[in-house]
Amino acid sequence: MLGNGGAIMSTVKTRSPVRAIRYKPSIRGFSLVELMISLSLGLFLSLSVIQTYLTTLKSDRVIFASTEVQENARFALQVLEKGLQQAGYFSDITNDRERYFKSNNFQWQSTVFTNNNALQGFDDSESPIENQPASVEGTDQVFLRFMSDQLVSGEGAPWYDCNGVTIPENTAIQLGFYISTDTRSLMCMSELPGNADGTPADHQPLISNVTGFQLLYGVDNSNDGAINQYVDAQDVIAVGGWDNVKTIKVSLELAASASTAIEPKLFEKIITLRNM
Repeated sequence: MLGNGGAIMSTVKTRSPVRAIRYKPSIRGFSLVELMISLSLGLFLSLSVIQTYLTTLKSDRVIFASTEVQENARFALQVLEKGLQQAGYFSDITNDRERYFKSNNFQWQSTVFTNNNALQGFDDSESPIENQPASVEGTDQVFLRFMSDQLVSGEGAPWYDCNGVTIPENTAIQLGFYISTDTRSLMCMSELPGNADGTPADHQPLISNVTGFQLLYGVDNSNDGAINQYVDAQDVIAVGGWDNVKTIKVSLELAASASTAIEPKLFEKIITLRNM
């Protein structure tokens, strides 16, 4: 190239620096299929945990209900045994039990006893008598009477009624067991003859949810110490009378208080009467 004055000038082209092109890595998320698989797995695990929890909870309820029934049966049979074994106990050794009840029969007009015996049962099929409490249809009742001990010099074992109240010493009392119509509870009834202390009969619930209460009476009609047969209450008189009853077979059916899948359970016990 010629410049001013004819001089030759050289032209040098310079290149601009080339910038390196940086590529951002592509950010790739989960596909719809992967999301569906993840959700399905999570749902499956959650359902498994919930199912395990519900199964455990149901099992715990059944165990609790079964334990409750067992404990109620143990307690009820223990109270029945202790109470029934007092039938006929008579602390006045200078007097005769039968003669005492006969001579004081007027004091027992508010009770179920109409004769001189110390034990009286009623079948579910029998028509109720006067002073007999109402009970659930299809269940039995049993009543007994005895005389508490007289303490000597302030010493001796006190006797208690169904409500835990101390029975006055050397005092005759009636106890009874039946199933209440309103709560289906096993009731313990205690009453002093003629309401000597001015209080009415006490009815104390022992356990609830009783679905069955049946009694059979073991009769020794040959007086040899062996039970000849077990009969219903309405047949006792025909096979020897109440004074010949030596044992009572108790059949107690209980249900759980909570709503569970367990069926009512039957408990049975033969109680020996010590004073009959």
